[in-house]
Amino acid sequence: MNFIIIPKIQEWFVTDIFTAYENAGVKRNAFVESEEIFISISIEQTIEENENSTFETMYFDNENDAMKWLLKE
Repeated sequence: MNFIIIPKIQEWFVTDIFTAYENAGVKRNAFVESEEIFISISIEQTIEENENSTFETMYFDNENDAMKWLLKE
């Protein structure tokens, strides 16, 4: 993503998208952080709003590390 997530979309992620992740059995969610600080902050705010998450979220500075973490057992 290369844009700031507005509060209405953050709320939609929490109520719809993250619920779908949980229902699908998602265990891990990885984000490759943007070099743009405001984009990174908006993504982190969205994740933090999901207080009852059943999956672990991590942030990475590159795709390779994110994929290694996602695929580990």
